[in-house]
Amino acid sequence: MKLVVTGGIASGKTEFCRVLASHCKNVSFFSCDELVSKFLQDEEVLKKMDAIAHLEFRDINGFLSKDKLRQQIFTNPHLREQVEAILHPLVQKELLANKEKFTKLTNIDLFVVEIPLFFERNFAFDCDQVILVATKKSTQEKRLLKRWGKLSYLEDILNSQLPMKNKIPQADVVVWNEGSFQCLTGQVDCFLNKLCL
Repeated sequence: MKLVVTGGIASGKTEFCRVLASHCKNVSFFSCDELVSKFLQDEEVLKKMDAIAHLEFRDINGFLSKDKLRQQIFTNPHLREQVEAILHPLVQKELLANKEKFTKLTNIDLFVVEIPLFFERNFAFDCDQVILVATKKSTQEKRLLKRWGKLSYLEDILNSQLPMKNKIPQADVVVWNEGSFQCLTGQVDCFLNKLCL
């Protein structure tokens, strides 16, 4: 079975996947965010990004500055589209290759793919179910404040994604991540029980 896990920024997608992994042995995970981080260390990819941003992503030593990258792409929608046009095809290619490997494995029950922008970008991935990890906007704000500190462009980050109310009707399963860790764990157990895993 192929599952997509999606949700807003700081909604708890990665935490959900960790809990799922601890409760289900025969599962394989693929994270688009982790793959993007890997590509952002590739000098060839960075050169393509330099061509559209004129080195504005680099620090004084010439290395990628994630803080600068974050601010630039979230405050400049056109630039964000250009960066995504570089990164997303690379991610898509790697994802499809991993999906191909999964179909040949007999010891894996679940292939779980974490795709943050699944609904926003109409990500082309054939799956059996889409799981949305959802939370209130105010909770996202608190978590981002804890993660990155105070940002002048926090609203730009949140507005770059679809509102949760628009995503909920499109999902097969909604995990409401507003409660305790035990509450999240309970929802994972309930989901796996329904899958008979």
